[in-house]
Amino acid sequence: MAGAVSDHPRGLPRARNRPGPRADPGRARLPLRVRWGRDRPGRAYDGSRTLRVWRGRLLRRARGQPAGVELPAGGSGVRPPDRRRPRERSARSAAAGGRAADARPLRREHHAGRTAADDRLRGRPPQPGRPRTGRQDDRRPGRRLRRGPAYRGLGGYQPGHGRDGAARDRPGPRGDSRIALAGGLPRSGRRPLGGASERVPGRVRPAADDVRAPGGRVTLPSDLRGRVAAAGLDPSRLETLVAAAVDEDLDGGQDVTSVATIEAGARSTGDVVARAGGVVAGLPVAEAVLSYVDRAGELVVERPAADGAAVRRGDVLLTASGPTRTLLTAERTALNFLCRLSGIATATRAWATAVEGTGARIRDTRKTTPLLRAVEKYAVRCGGGVNHRMSLSDEALVKDNHVIAAGGVSNAFALVRERFPGVPVQVEVTRLDQIDDVLAAGADSILLDNMTPDRMREAVRMVGGRATVEASGGLTLESAREVAETGVDYLAVGALTHSSSALDIAFDLREAR
Repeated sequence: MAGAVSDHPRGLPRARNRPGPRADPGRARLPLRVRWGRDRPGRAYDGSRTLRVWRGRLLRRARGQPAGVELPAGGSGVRPPDRRRPRERSARSAAAGGRAADARPLRREHHAGRTAADDRLRGRPPQPGRPRTGRQDDRRPGRRLRRGPAYRGLGGYQPGHGRDGAARDRPGPRGDSRIALAGGLPRSGRRPLGGASERVPGRVRPAADDVRAPGGRVTLPSDLRGRVAAAGLDPSRLETLVAAAVDEDLDGGQDVTSVATIEAGARSTGDVVARAGGVVAGLPVAEAVLSYVDRAGELVVERPAADGAAVRRGDVLLTASGPTRTLLTAERTALNFLCRLSGIATATRAWATAVEGTGARIRDTRKTTPLLRAVEKYAVRCGGGVNHRMSLSDEALVKDNHVIAAGGVSNAFALVRERFPGVPVQVEVTRLDQIDDVLAAGADSILLDNMTPDRMREAVRMVGGRATVEASGGLTLESAREVAETGVDYLAVGALTHSSSALDIAFDLREAR
């Protein structure tokens, strides 16, 4: 192998170790000596592999050899450093009469704590005798382990991420130690997503005052409870839902913006205004939010609109008068409910209008937002739809996975009927030849899954009124009327609750005094 000795400053030793001008050029074939670390003895290289000068330095050129002279191919050019462990080298040197075994020990900064994993990161095979895991930091106080270019940048080995002094004793970051930590956010300011806020030194949470909702369960006013019950909602469950939503927004504190910018005694009147046309739903829920935040009972609410009414842009849906801080604290939570539920009601009204006059009705599914099923199904009713089962215990619905687990449609139905004889059973079918068996077993309702309108029409003829028929799967607003005209009783539309857009509604403060 032919190679050239570079005269670049990084490839040569410092000036004090360079050969003087009296070097004999005739001895150019003597071994080139290198040194690994500062105190390791130079060793000659046998030419069997490429010399890698990494964390080592070229001690001197071959005795008397000028820069740029070619080394003999395949000859004894240079020899790599001895990579045996320090203790073994010391014993070998002492046995050979060299350095005494009790001489000053070698510096172990660069190798004492290396592991097999470190060797892999450095691009060389693991050295014998090194532990597979763990690092030992036996550096002397005040000295830092020098890092080469391989340690810089994302993915470089970062056992301590540049920590010095007392920081070394802290536990390191979890996860892959080779991945750099995200910068820009101090550790003391980090907060788990969705977790309870931590008390950060130097940061004081504002104390709660009259704009914070009281702890524990709140009781709605009697007239509001009556209207909630008349709407088909459980007042106690609505109270729990509203309390959780407001407490999430306040997070145990208060509306710091309103407290800072609004005087404690200020009073205002605000209007809930529709910014787009649609069907309103959720006004009792929004009023329950206002009532929960208004711990002093000072708010006065007017109701120009009612749930289920079609509204146009600019229509006032609700007016509230009372403490300004209370109104603005409750604003966002009340609007979140109102916009979401009105969007569902608006979408349902569009589907109900599309099938009007066919005898078919629009029915929702259990594809609802967790913990909001009751109010979202209420919004479907406001839009002109009807509800399917509210929970898994209301009605049995034998779907494809149940059929697979039970070994057939008829067998699945028989097992449900035997275990829960008084529960209504609906069976999902995907082929026409399954209908006769299901009807013979006594199914109350049949769900036609992903059938074409022609097959739905044939299925309705086969059922002949012995069970209700519901169409499901692949339905769109454009195809709704065609499906309804096949004679089915219901169209199952999961998009009502999982894909409806919120209706644009805002809260405008009318006056302050």
